[in-house]
Amino acid sequence: MKNFLLSISRSLSGFLAAVSIVAFLPLYIMFTVPAILWVGSGMSGNNFIDNFGSFLVKFLENDYLIFFLFPFLPLLGVFLILSVFVWIYYRHDKEAGKVGFKNTILGILAIFFLVFLPIKASQFNYKIQEERSKEIIQFHGNDDGTVYSRGADKEFLKLYQTLADEGIQAWRKDPVAVVKNELEKGDLTSLSHGKNELTVKTTGVGNHGAVVLLKNERLQAEIWLSQYWESADGVWLVKSYKILTDSSNEKK
Repeated sequence: MKNFLLSISRSLSGFLAAVSIVAFLPLYIMFTVPAILWVGSGMSGNNFIDNFGSFLVKFLENDYLIFFLFPFLPLLGVFLILSVFVWIYYRHDKEAGKVGFKNTILGILAIFFLVFLPIKASQFNYKIQEERSKEIIQFHGNDDGTVYSRGADKEFLKLYQTLADEGIQAWRKDPVAVVKNELEKGDLTSLSHGKNELTVKTTGVGNHGAVVLLKNERLQAEIWLSQYWESADGVWLVKSYKILTDSSNEKK
């Protein structure tokens, strides 16, 4: 009986180790890869084209429970009970006790990873939906028509500030010049139509903010900017914009 149980336990060690590793890998990926990279490979209207990450999260949140976790969890429970039995009953046998203890740890890890997978997937899917909502607002605007900019990485902001302080890109300290640059080769090129007239509508909006009014042959828009470092000498960044009038829509 002892030899039979030990033979089964040794075979079980490889199986439990494999299950633990396979279950751990998607958890590791979800913890290390930013949610923004799971949003999808493209967008059509308000619908996103799922990439591999999106499919994986949806599978773990839905089909995984029905076709994998529920059928195999009872089996893993039996394996865990067997491992605990071998560990405790043959605790005076050094070799048998070692195998039983090893399988008990592997069984607990395997069950934990398998149960935690759909929980983490559900939490991660919520973050993905948040990122998708941000993308939709950025490209299509929210209910009041405001479209928000992606912003810039903190390291880039530090670089912009350093260049501006050294006089290499001093124009970044002028909100009108920043808007002009964004219209020519930045995120606001879609608003540029013919000759663009830019005027500072208000300054000191909120905490170190400014609003620049854009007028051209096609539209009028308010462009909101925020200031890095929140100081009088900080560089300006486009935060959002709102189209006030659009002659192309009026003609339609």
